[in-house]
Amino acid sequence: MSADCLYFSGVYENRLSAKGQVALPARFRQFIPDDPARAGFVLLPGRERCLYLYSAGEFAEVSRRAREAARGMGASGVEFHRRFREDAVPVEIDAQGRMVIPEALRDYAGLTGHSVRFVGMGDRVELWDVETRAQTRMEAEEFDRRRSEAGDAIFGL
Repeated sequence: MSADCLYFSGVYENRLSAKGQVALPARFRQFIPDDPARAGFVLLPGRERCLYLYSAGEFAEVSRRAREAARGMGASGVEFHRRFREDAVPVEIDAQGRMVIPEALRDYAGLTGHSVRFVGMGDRVELWDVETRAQTRMEAEEFDRRRSEAGDAIFGL
């Protein structure tokens, strides 16, 4: 993670308007930098049909890593990098903390309901369709087993 990492965490749900407008949870708004040159965000398709929301500073690091990955792909790397950049959309957060999710990204993530689930993932926020996230969420027993297996690495026990 870059030095610009914002450390988003927690889960929140907000209403999605018919025009694709949704408010960034208040807990996450506190991380919007006061410096206008660093206050932007970038939204792009993520894994498992969710969307990733990065700060502009963190996205610069992600973009650098995508460019490096593309270099290792041979001839298809140029097209991969091009597509990666085409799918990344700068979004503005207004004074009330709202942003518009472009239609193509709403379609990708299946955001057809009335709510968006926001999941803080440290350096980014994931935006999920509520039902899709419920289907992909690890069951409690499996999570407990994995947390136990990884206890030393996570908690230093």
